[in-house]
Amino acid sequence: MTESLLSLDAPPSSLFDGTRPNVGRFSGPIPIVNLGGPGLERFRLKEWHYTAITTDRHFVAFAIVQLGYVANFFAYVVDRRRPGRSHVVETLIPLGRGLTFARSSTDGSTRYDHGNDKLSIDHRSDGFSVGIDVTIDGSKLSGRYECSRGASASIVHRLDHGGVAYTHKATLYEVHGELRYGDDSILGNGEAFATLDWTRSEAARNTSWKWASFAGRDTEGKKLGLNLSADVYDDANGDSVENFVYFEDGASALGGVKFEMPRAPRHMAWRMKSRVGDELDLAFEPLGARVQDVRLGLIESRFVQPYGLFYGRIRDRRVEGVFGVVEDHHAVW
Repeated sequence: MTESLLSLDAPPSSLFDGTRPNVGRFSGPIPIVNLGGPGLERFRLKEWHYTAITTDRHFVAFAIVQLGYVANFFAYVVDRRRPGRSHVVETLIPLGRGLTFARSSTDGSTRYDHGNDKLSIDHRSDGFSVGIDVTIDGSKLSGRYECSRGASASIVHRLDHGGVAYTHKATLYEVHGELRYGDDSILGNGEAFATLDWTRSEAARNTSWKWASFAGRDTEGKKLGLNLSADVYDDANGDSVENFVYFEDGASALGGVKFEMPRAPRHMAWRMKSRVGDELDLAFEPLGARVQDVRLGLIESRFVQPYGLFYGRIRDRRVEGVFGVVEDHHAVW
């Protein structure tokens, strides 16, 4: 049965129609993300590409973040048989040297080349391909693989300070190819799902958000993905416009969600519930966490990103132990 996708519009061909942004929620990515300009205007943009791969045994995530005057690269690997210990690498690159960012999430290439670490992401209309060769805790994360046929949604949002943000959130990508961490094969031993977060934003200097994401299967064995946020892309009612549930054949918008955070977010259960009605009710149990506390004068990044298991309900779909992440983040950039 095809899930209802009526709440999302077809994407426009470009982010701007003349000088007016095409504000809305869309059923796929926008091909032309004409945000920003030359010189100092370009330095005000915040851009990132985040990808996660979830398998029965492993969780792998990496991101490239371009802030103009500095860039950040991180990658980490979790062996789900020993989830309390993750393998992490993180690098800050002044002025973003060695990094080029793609024109959009459907066209162009993103390249990271720093020391012996290299990452390439080639975008196309139906997905992307990745080549990676980085050292994490003395072992290589390396390989080449394809991500395709995923469920997508995107937004164009006018921020409170007047800036414009675009983000393409997709998940349930099929993954084919080779990826290894040390002696462990990440791919080729069962099902693998990839998740994408591609963002270009005129973000406010002080920005905070909460976020949740997973890709997997519900209790009936059907594919199901999720993206939730709060505090960053909220409408006039305080409901995030980038809340989506993903199915085999597309995505559907969700209403606003309240994040109920525990006093010890790295170790205690989180709760996410619909702000109005009962569309969504989820609990999240952390198994470990990635934490960052960077304070470098002009920039700050303080966050906790636990990874673990989701339980509960999204509309009429139930999940029991689906692996994913949540995040509480404050940035000054």
